[in-house]
Amino acid sequence: MEEMVQALSEQRVLARNGVVTLAKSLTEARIPPTVQDILASRIDRLAADEKGLLQTLAVLGKEFSLSLISRVVAHSEVELERMLSDLQLAEFIYEQPAFPDVEYTFKHALTQEVAYNSILGERRKQLHERIAQAIEALFGNQLENHLSDLAHHYGRSANAPKAVEYLQRAGEQAIERSANAQAIAQFTAALELLKILPEGIERARQEIGLQLLIGGALGVAKSPGDLEVRRALSRAQELSSEIGDDTFQFRALAGVWYHHQVTGETEASLEVAKQLLRLAQAFEDPVRLKFAHLALAQRLQQLGDLIPGAEHIRQSEGITCAEGRVSSYHLGDAPSRWLAISAGAFWQLGYPDQAMARSREALARAERLSHGFVSAVTRMYCGYFSADCRHVEAAMGHGDAGFALASEYGFSLLLPMLMMQRGWALVHLGEVEEGFDQINRGVAVLQQLAGAGYYLCRRFIAEAYLVAKRAEDGLRLVNEGLQDLVNGKRHGSR
Repeated sequence: MEEMVQALSEQRVLARNGVVTLAKSLTEARIPPTVQDILASRIDRLAADEKGLLQTLAVLGKEFSLSLISRVVAHSEVELERMLSDLQLAEFIYEQPAFPDVEYTFKHALTQEVAYNSILGERRKQLHERIAQAIEALFGNQLENHLSDLAHHYGRSANAPKAVEYLQRAGEQAIERSANAQAIAQFTAALELLKILPEGIERARQEIGLQLLIGGALGVAKSPGDLEVRRALSRAQELSSEIGDDTFQFRALAGVWYHHQVTGETEASLEVAKQLLRLAQAFEDPVRLKFAHLALAQRLQQLGDLIPGAEHIRQSEGITCAEGRVSSYHLGDAPSRWLAISAGAFWQLGYPDQAMARSREALARAERLSHGFVSAVTRMYCGYFSADCRHVEAAMGHGDAGFALASEYGFSLLLPMLMMQRGWALVHLGEVEEGFDQINRGVAVLQQLAGAGYYLCRRFIAEAYLVAKRAEDGLRLVNEGLQDLVNGKRHGSR
């Protein structure tokens, strides 16, 4: 209705002089049939320079600052102020309070959409690149705050190398903020653009990095056992071998280890962990050596080889190195996660004080990092440790906190595992029916994820059966786990 009134006013069918009156017969009015057509008609009636400015603003986005506009357009300060004022009077854009810069916003998203679609494709690409260059020039010292905008504009320009660079950086930043769906979209777009770049070692390196990143993000959003995750990691492995890059080979193999580890492929996980250790020792690199020792320790612990597992933990902790980026934590390399897992190992070895200290330190590290996925997975393993100690209330607390995070951020695999952890605690607290409801719902979700992670929860479910005086069901579950372990199937047992 507002756009129709504006159109009638611009056609001088309506007159405004304190009150609105009919200046011409309505039969003389030319009203397009849709609001998009009304907007397009109004835009076409603008002066050429004002129309060009409005189209440039549409490429900038829904909101934009005066300083950025000034860098993109070729008009003088006086001309620009006049045109912006005219576009405000025509109610295409509004000025909104901001400090220290003046900011504008489109009156409606539809106005921006129509103006954007009125630009020819080639000119639109040129505008996107010009805007991206202006952002780089204007915010050179704080580009981290503008990565999404740069990825957006370069991604719609003809500058594929810059687009790939910023899409990857923006995706890594999204992972650090637990925005996995956004990260996956950006990595996918980068991989598509990479196809048009010349083949060679540099392109291969870029693709390996992107495949590892998207594999990790998909593992969190879906499941580490998902076929797409395996495909991304296999592609990274293949390219690493082709170009003979040892660093990427190790990272790709670490991703494969995590895939086998979460899906419970016992023998495969153990063999890959041993291979990682051999590679790390050959490289003499502290970061890789630390990871390899911890990977082997976790697998040995889950196989019941506690003493050699603890020795690998101690060796890893004797290595000093800087922590990696959060984006690598999606492939299992989170310090707080390792600490929480080691707490269980030291408890089982008969060192309760050390175990409790490790669990507390794991939580403290996760809280300092303040990252959704790391916090949720740390809560899960601290919950397992609390269950080992028979600290039922603590296990419930960890389960509740982890479940809230997994629900908020959509961590598909952690969600059902934390449901089962809460179910175990509820059964021990006497809420048997509600507890098994949580357990059964968790199992149903895991079955949709091809059973990934089930082996971690199986013994707790068996124990819940025992507490509920359903020993036969518990023994059946234990026997299934032992049989899977013997057969080397993918759902191994602890």
